[in-house]
Amino acid sequence: MKFFDDNNANDSKTSPKICSVITEIGSHTTDPEEVEQLNTHEIPILALRNMVLFPEVAIPVAVGRKESLALIEEVQRTHALIGVICQKEESVDKPQFNDLHRVGVVADVLKVLEFPDGSTNVILQGKYPFELESITQSEPFLMGQIHTFGNEKPQNGDKEFDVLISAIKDIAINMLNNLGNKSSELVFAIKNIDNSEQLINYLCANTPISPDDKQKLLEETSIKNRAYMLYSHLNREAQFVEIKADIESKTQKDITEQQRAHFLQQQIRTIQDELGDTDENDINEFYDRAEKKNWSESVKAAFEKELHKLERLQPQSPDYSVQY
Repeated sequence: MKFFDDNNANDSKTSPKICSVITEIGSHTTDPEEVEQLNTHEIPILALRNMVLFPEVAIPVAVGRKESLALIEEVQRTHALIGVICQKEESVDKPQFNDLHRVGVVADVLKVLEFPDGSTNVILQGKYPFELESITQSEPFLMGQIHTFGNEKPQNGDKEFDVLISAIKDIAINMLNNLGNKSSELVFAIKNIDNSEQLINYLCANTPISPDDKQKLLEETSIKNRAYMLYSHLNREAQFVEIKADIESKTQKDITEQQRAHFLQQQIRTIQDELGDTDENDINEFYDRAEKKNWSESVKAAFEKELHKLERLQPQSPDYSVQY
């Protein structure tokens, strides 16, 4: 299981390689005029197959559908804000109103990256959550009427919320530490996010849970309730990571012991060869004859145990003739 990575975070059927950009935290101040304009005018709608954007989080997205590419081209020209929303079914190529979730996030297109292989990637900066009221245009790209809304923030001095945030940080960092050095950048980011709401949104965007679960987190308007939901997901994922690490550790131990036993057996045979003390033909004959016997499992196991003893004995040993 990989943590904090969405390989399929794109709106195309395939998952092209995208630039190495980790999800980042951004910040914005609410502009009343901008919000009013968003609520009274149509805006372009970018539908994503299998990812959910959160406010104040910047993410890389690979775009592939012609409607999405036309939208990005228009935004590059007009510098307009867009509405980013997850579609309900990944398989739908041309999503309409009923194919989309109702809650999405208004976003800035920070950067457009066009690669030599023809793929296009964009970096989106989430701003405000919105509710999609209608789709007003389908060609050349989706346009929709939206209504932005705010989230219910915890009261100042809410000790329970402070403890919850501390617990979320601890469990996320411990889980990442179990995953090794590849998560060091994420640990650094989590430790240095001071704003609780930004931390929650950052982890919601990055935790390896299904798009449907992420959508439920986005739709929760209470930041405190969202934090509790996030903690539940993190706790479950942390258990998976711990169990996986334990299994890998035990498997590696078993492999190491098997390799050690094999190495020692090879060493013994090499020494015996050097001393000229082996009688492999006789031993191989025993093995061949044993294959033809119709023995029970217990007799077969006893025979092989004794034959293994014989392999380790030197011919000049007093026990060799007895064993033979």
